[in-house]
Amino acid sequence: MTPRPGLNQDMIVDRALQLAEEGGLSTVTMANLARSFSIKPPSLYNHFRNLHEIKQSMALKAQDMLYDHLKKSVNKEVEPVERLQEMAKHYVTFANRYPGIYEASLIAPDLNEGVYQNGEEPLVQLLQKYLEPFSLPDRETIHAIRGLRSLLHGLVDLHKKEGFKLGIEIEESRIYLVEAFLKGIEWNHK
Repeated sequence: MTPRPGLNQDMIVDRALQLAEEGGLSTVTMANLARSFSIKPPSLYNHFRNLHEIKQSMALKAQDMLYDHLKKSVNKEVEPVERLQEMAKHYVTFANRYPGIYEASLIAPDLNEGVYQNGEEPLVQLLQKYLEPFSLPDRETIHAIRGLRSLLHGLVDLHKKEGFKLGIEIEESRIYLVEAFLKGIEWNHK
């Protein structure tokens, strides 16, 4: 079968991200994608082997979007703690503004595909750079990146599910938690 004229992988990934934005990642199916292009599902197989490959491509694009957002938004001239607070603020802002894209960004790259290996993901590299002033050994840096991303994802997810009902702003909690997390890194590293 030959690919449909005018349809390409970028268009399919963009439409898949649009569907995720509109209804969540679970709405990204071959049937829904095909319907959105007014084609039959088998036509998508001219461009991708399967839905997994589409979601991997979505993840890469979503991760690049998050990376670009953080890189453009964070002032590199401020102190390390303030820089990480800014990064955390913009991470949460991105996740709340683009929930479907954020959800797609959480899909781990398939290491068998050889796209990223050994922590080469741009987002991981950016966080490593932001953590450099703390002079952590490589292993501790990975733990710190995982911990910070988990903390921020927990805030985003609980907020999305309306898990915070008390009268304290989530932004205040985010600042407090990141500060406590960074103090813990500093204390643990002494």
